[in-house]
Amino acid sequence: MKIARFLLMAALLTASGLNALAENSGTDPYRPEFHYTASEGWLNDPNGLVYVDGTWHLFYQYSKEIPEDKQIKCWGHAVSTDLLHWQELPIAIKPKFKHDEIFSGSAVIDRKNTAGFGKNAFIAVYTSIRRGECLAWSKDGGKTFKDYNNNPVLFHGGNFKDIPKTPNYWYGSRDPKVFWYAPNHEWVMIVYEQYVPVKRTKDDAAFAIYTSKNLTDWTFQSKLPGWYECPELFELPVNGNKLNNKWVVMGASGFYAIGSFDGKSFIPDQFEGSVDRPVSHRRYILEPYKYAGMRGNIYAPQTWNDAPNGRRVMIAWVRYYPPPKATFSQAMSLPLALSLRTTEDGIRMFFNPVKEVKKLEKEVLFRKSNIVLKDGKNLLAKVPGGKVRIKCTFKNIDAKCIYFLVNGLKVNYEFLTNELANEKMLPVNGKIQLDIIADQGVTEIFANKGRIYKAFPHYIAPDKKSLSLVAEAGNVKIEKIKVIRMGLNKK
Repeated sequence: MKIARFLLMAALLTASGLNALAENSGTDPYRPEFHYTASEGWLNDPNGLVYVDGTWHLFYQYSKEIPEDKQIKCWGHAVSTDLLHWQELPIAIKPKFKHDEIFSGSAVIDRKNTAGFGKNAFIAVYTSIRRGECLAWSKDGGKTFKDYNNNPVLFHGGNFKDIPKTPNYWYGSRDPKVFWYAPNHEWVMIVYEQYVPVKRTKDDAAFAIYTSKNLTDWTFQSKLPGWYECPELFELPVNGNKLNNKWVVMGASGFYAIGSFDGKSFIPDQFEGSVDRPVSHRRYILEPYKYAGMRGNIYAPQTWNDAPNGRRVMIAWVRYYPPPKATFSQAMSLPLALSLRTTEDGIRMFFNPVKEVKKLEKEVLFRKSNIVLKDGKNLLAKVPGGKVRIKCTFKNIDAKCIYFLVNGLKVNYEFLTNELANEKMLPVNGKIQLDIIADQGVTEIFANKGRIYKAFPHYIAPDKKSLSLVAEAGNVKIEKIKVIRMGLNKK
């Protein structure tokens, strides 16, 4: 009995220590403070996002080994009640077979017991690289999972089994996103399908849509060609009007399309306006209806199923490689609130920090309004850098450029070409509005109220904790600027 009690206490202390380390960057100079990281090891794509009983569940691709050639992927797991403080839990789903890995997927709460695992069963739908799309179910709130006996529930489109590992092949279909479609009383799966050998045409790589009444038997419905990895499909009201809804398809790169969905097929609207076109890339077929969404060194966005009050909350993987001494690698973005709004170019999706992020604001370090920033002057020369939030609205007088240096990271707006950090962005009513949030390892930029969102991995060296705001070749009117120190309240 004493041995059992000692082992239980040791396990609790170990888990508590890991959670504290993941949350408290004060003990690790390389770790973000308010962007989620695993306590040790590697993470990438967010998986299995679902909200249930007041808790936000964040599963993710995880490997204890950091070198990518040594990784065997499984599902890590963290939970939060406020989207800011995350408690790391034990690994949720591990490979069951030799040479298998657990790739990306999603999670749902089966409130009607359609799959037969029990009412309100917590069900994960994931890719096994040797089997196909699989189910695992939990009756303890997602802490532990049991594999479905008849996996895979879907084997399709050139999955991983028996595919030779040569440069001429990509590695199969993957990344199922599942949700309940109430009008048809059934489940919908949108999943990436890939056919080998791949010639990189739109017919070789696509998002496919399947439906099911019970999560175990799936029927093919339609295909959306020209997309790559980590599909998303969700509904949003336009301008907050719940009587005017549109559906959004989004891929791993953040490209998205707006259209309609009847439970079986997504019909994209035509591209509107002249900006927000994606940049060409060998992996992505740039159909004429796609828009560029998130930008920067960020990938694999996923949104939470069953978020409360109609919220659509997204998180994504930021490719942050800390210095070699770090015991972890990679990070998550801030949780983001998604919305559809009408612009002068048509309907666009906007990305903004969730409202909870305001709780990270600690102290106003600098505030000014209605001033002229003269050519070459650094308005923020005496303001300390580090973990800060900068909110600024400005309009040009006669300058060529205005730029911020945030802990050594340059964020510039070119007035002659209307480009923000190399992204086309037109002023709104003659003004540019920026919201920059800097943490150790991750800096995020939200421009013109979220019309453009960019995330950058950026290690803040000890000698780079400084700020600059400078106008070049002319003057700029600063309508308002505020710099706020940011930090996480320890629970």
